[in-house]
Amino acid sequence: MNDTLKTVVAKLNKEHGENTLRFASEFVDIDRLSSGSVFLDWALGKNQKDIAGWAMGRVIELYGHESSGKSLISMRTIIEAQKKGWQCAYLDIENSFDKKFAELLGVDTSKLLITRETGAEKTIDLACQLLKDYPDIKVIVFDSVASMIPKVEIEASLEDQQMASVARVMSKGLRKLLHFNKNNAILIFINQIRENPGASKYANPEYQPGGKALKFYASTRAEIRRGDYIYKDEEKKKDKIGQIVKFKIVKNKTDVPLREGYFKFYYTGEVDSVDEIVSLGLMQEIITRSGAFYYFNKNTFKGREKMETALKKDEKLFNELKKEVFSKEAVK
Repeated sequence: MNDTLKTVVAKLNKEHGENTLRFASEFVDIDRLSSGSVFLDWALGKNQKDIAGWAMGRVIELYGHESSGKSLISMRTIIEAQKKGWQCAYLDIENSFDKKFAELLGVDTSKLLITRETGAEKTIDLACQLLKDYPDIKVIVFDSVASMIPKVEIEASLEDQQMASVARVMSKGLRKLLHFNKNNAILIFINQIRENPGASKYANPEYQPGGKALKFYASTRAEIRRGDYIYKDEEKKKDKIGQIVKFKIVKNKTDVPLREGYFKFYYTGEVDSVDEIVSLGLMQEIITRSGAFYYFNKNTFKGREKMETALKKDEKLFNELKKEVFSKEAVK
C-alpha cells in the first residue's frame, strides 16, 4: 500500500475523528439481530458467522394491511434485543400499543421505552435525541408512518390542502436519523397499504404513505400479509386459534432480495418455530421425503406430524437441523 496514502488517511482521521476514512477491507461483518421468526431470519440473510436476521444499523420498512402481523414482528424483534440486554423504544404514534398483548408475546414492558407523541417532527427529534444521548438503545420502532402528523397540518384547518407534508418531514427526518445513528441501531418503520382509486387499469393501485424517501433509505423492505386463519377444528373451520403471517422481502441491500415465506402465529403468543424449520429443511433438501416418510440425517419419521413432535421434544435435534439450514447456502 502507498505510504503517502496511509499518511494522508492518518492525518484526516486525526483531524476529523477516528475511522472517518478507512479502507473498505477494514469494515467488519454486518451484525444481525433475529426477528423472532426462523423463516423470516432466513429470508433476511445471514453474516459470515451464520447469524441471520435484521442487519444492525439499518432502516427497515414493514408494510401491509391491518392485522397482518407488522406490530407482531416488531414486538418479537424487541424481545430478541431484550434477551441481549439492549434497550428498545416503541414510538406509538397510532396509540395502538397493547401492554397485555406485548407481555403475552414475552416483551419486558418494564424495560421498554414508549411514547404516544403524534407530531411528526417531535417524534423524529425524540428518536434522534435518544440515539444521540443513549448509546445502548438498539431498536426503535415507529408505529406508524401514516399516522405521523406534521406541524403544518396541526396548525392548519382541515379545509386547507397540504400536499406531501409527511413526505417532506420523512425526507428531512431520515437524514437526521442516519446522522445520529452511531449506535448501530435498527430503525423499524411500520407503514400501511393504501389504494389509489384513480390508478390505471394496468397499474398497481396499492401504495405506502409517506413519500418515496423511506423506500430509498430503507436497506430492507418487507411486505407483510395475513394468510389463512388457524382453527381448533380445521374441518369445520370453528374456533380461530391463530393465523398465518406471510412475508416477502421486496428490497434487501444486505443479502438476496425477493425471498418469501410464512410462519404460524397462535393467539397464545407462540410462533411455531418447528413448522418453520421443517419447511426450510424441505425447501433446501436437508430433509427429504419419500411417500409418507421424512428423512433427516439418520432419522426417519412416518409423517410430518411425527417429525415435528420429535423436534419439539428433542432440542438437540432441533438445533442440529437449524444449524444445517443456516450453514447451507440458501436457495436463491
